[in-house]
Amino acid sequence: MLAVGLGLTPVEFRPVIRRPLFLAVAVFAPCLLLPLISLALIRAFRIGPDTAAGMLLIAVSPAAALGNFYTYLARGRTALSVTMTAVSCVAAVGVMPLSLAALAGVFHRAAGVVIPMPLLIRQLALMLVVPILAGMAIRRSWPAVADRSEGVARGVSLTGLVLVVLCVLIIQSAQFAVNAPGILGAVTALTLAAMLAGHTVGWAAGAVTADRVALALCFPVRNIGLATAVAVTVFNRIEFAAFAAAYFLMQVPIMLISVAVHRRSVLRGAAPDSAPASAG
Repeated sequence: MLAVGLGLTPVEFRPVIRRPLFLAVAVFAPCLLLPLISLALIRAFRIGPDTAAGMLLIAVSPAAALGNFYTYLARGRTALSVTMTAVSCVAAVGVMPLSLAALAGVFHRAAGVVIPMPLLIRQLALMLVVPILAGMAIRRSWPAVADRSEGVARGVSLTGLVLVVLCVLIIQSAQFAVNAPGILGAVTALTLAAMLAGHTVGWAAGAVTADRVALALCFPVRNIGLATAVAVTVFNRIEFAAFAAAYFLMQVPIMLISVAVHRRSVLRGAAPDSAPASAG
């Protein structure tokens, strides 16, 4: 999250002012749609309680910066993707606790978990608000330092995430081996359904192709690091993080194939830089 903050300036939030309605829909639609999609998949695939809890944690997590990279590769509107990610991460301090509170009955029935709301809010504030504001403060006061540090911070963050994912997979290897076919199916279905939801929301909002690509590629990419941290520090259940680890590893090839498909669709249409902004 410090790396996210280092790359942000108040200028990044100007689209919020220019197109507040469209951006609000783009940011908050996944908060409603992804949990509903996950609940449907949990029933359809008869997913076990720990994996179900991990899937719901992913569904209520904010957007991740990796979605910005996918959007960039696909020639989508990267500025929209970056703004969506930034607003999503800031809003997660309020949205994630509310979403988990709404799903509290599901968590309790599925995994016997009672959501500790005060602890959850404190942890989200520490993991999201503090590092993002710190990064933005460094960017504002020492832009040259931020420029030099942003790449390093992003690399350290990505390395840390990969190490955490590997640790979770090693610790949960037995469970993962048994549930791998079901998890693979759930990851694939959730990723494709989230992409379709992003496209549908963009189409319903009258968005141009480049904006629809940004939504389609950002909807499935959730903040795995935050979901894992909440699983371990709030719920004290590392088994909940197994799905997050699998989601990260299994989703990458799906997303890269999707990037290639979306890139061709954008190139066939209007160039994103010259495309008109969506109404909102």
